[in-house]
Amino acid sequence: MKTPTLIITFLLCQQLFAEPGPGDIEIPGGKFQYLYKLEIENTGSIACRILGIPTDRDSKWASAIAITISAKDDGNSTQVSYSPEKDMHSFDIRTIDGPQSYSYVSQFLKLVHDNQPVALSVRWQEDGTIFYEAKDSNGQYGSGYIINSKQKFEGVSVTGSGIKGNVYCLSDEI
Repeated sequence: MKTPTLIITFLLCQQLFAEPGPGDIEIPGGKFQYLYKLEIENTGSIACRILGIPTDRDSKWASAIAITISAKDDGNSTQVSYSPEKDMHSFDIRTIDGPQSYSYVSQFLKLVHDNQPVALSVRWQEDGTIFYEAKDSNGQYGSGYIINSKQKFEGVSVTGSGIKGNVYCLSDEI
């Protein structure tokens, strides 16, 4: 199961360089910016190539790039995030029940920050299963899945806060 996911992620990330998108970003700490926002179907995927450096960190918000799957009129959503720190990359998964209410939060990978790009991908299925994976250029990776049966799939967004660098994403919806 992991080998096909790795191959798909690798192929998607190899194509990211040719995709249009925000490219270079610089978002101050405490500010929030949409980088991508797409309507989606009940089954799909998105993969992002990220080279991030934390900027001035706000006391309430960490430097991060987040992929969020949500529905317009439903508080349930799932978020997979990447946070660059001075010496480490941190990757987390969160399920959200409503405004600022998390039902599940877990760090699934922490890597040495070596100023090289990382890849972050999310794939979802109609039954509420959400697969996530992160990896660096040295071949280190972490992956997993959750089943969020309350999750509705209508939109996916990629957002940033307190980070500079570049981000390129590819979705099967683009």
